[in-house]
Amino acid sequence: MRSSGATRERILDEAISLFARQGFKATTITDIETAAGLTAGAGGVFHHFATKRAVLAEAIERRFVQLEALNQIRSIIPRLGDRRAELRLFARYLLDQLEDERELTALVLREATLDQALLRDAVHRLFDDRERSLAAWLAGLDPSSEPSPDDRLRARMAIGALAYGATIDALLGRATAQLDDHGIEAWVDAALALMDGP
Repeated sequence: MRSSGATRERILDEAISLFARQGFKATTITDIETAAGLTAGAGGVFHHFATKRAVLAEAIERRFVQLEALNQIRSIIPRLGDRRAELRLFARYLLDQLEDERELTALVLREATLDQALLRDAVHRLFDDRERSLAAWLAGLDPSSEPSPDDRLRARMAIGALAYGATIDALLGRATAQLDDHGIEAWVDAALALMDGP
């Protein structure tokens, strides 16, 4: 017999996948029950969650907890004294992170207007926090310092150049082509030009 905790985790895993693929409104409780291996239409989801929105909120929060360690750019990317090497590491880290976040990114981008209170925080955590962290890192600032608007813009442009394809692929539900070494080097050149800009 499966434990209640395992069932709850399975519901959350399946729900976030369905919400990302089909959208929140189009996904029914019966869809979630079927995907989670519960008896369809029997209300098994409601033994664990009060509403479908509660499933969404907890699925998003659970995914952020799983990804939290990945969002510590300053602790993951060491200062090597070689900006090219540091940027290469960052590029590989971010591309891996984007792959790990595919479902969450697709869900947030699809449903951003669905529940602004819930998804505003998700957008902030997925995009704004990463931009601020990278801006501080690129500028060599203490993590508690606030980067300048120019530093934020440089970080946004650098992340955008690297993440655009993966983000669109996540939204459209298609496989993301892996960026090869040549592509990463081209991105490093562009990032260095941004860092050295006016």
